[in-house]
Amino acid sequence: MGDTIDVRQYRSEDADEVWDVHEAALRASPLAFVEEAAVDEDICNVESHYIESGGEFLVGERRDATEDHRAIVAIGGWLPIDDRTVEVKRMRVHPDHQRNGYARRILAELERRARAAGFETAVLETIEPLRAAQALYEDEGYTVVETTADDVTGVERYRYRRTL
Repeated sequence: MGDTIDVRQYRSEDADEVWDVHEAALRASPLAFVEEAAVDEDICNVESHYIESGGEFLVGERRDATEDHRAIVAIGGWLPIDDRTVEVKRMRVHPDHQRNGYARRILAELERRARAAGFETAVLETIEPLRAAQALYEDEGYTVVETTADDVTGVERYRYRRTL
């Protein structure tokens, strides 16, 4: 386990750093990053898409050795999909800070907050090339409940579920 991060709710002044983590994580992954993609609207409007709609969005801040500078290095959120279930979304860690347990910390806090809000189940999706994500979710007790293949690329998409 690496250095620790402070996990807190997103604030409007975090927008640029959140975007930077999102973009860097995608560019370092097998996923294609598309400039100004419509699918990124939620990450460009975190407050309205997550916070104001009854969801949650967290950031993980890492302090430098002198504690003079803090940087967001991990992000993640959830949205309610019904009165008992949330969908975990946008789990990202900046590539310079991966393999330090930061995604696990964000996920644990997202789940804790969902439980505190009265939700009973969490679901999420990931795709076949993202094996580290699959390993994390399975290690944290998520099980695959559905597998589909993308009509265009044929890439397997896995839907996971976990009781909170």
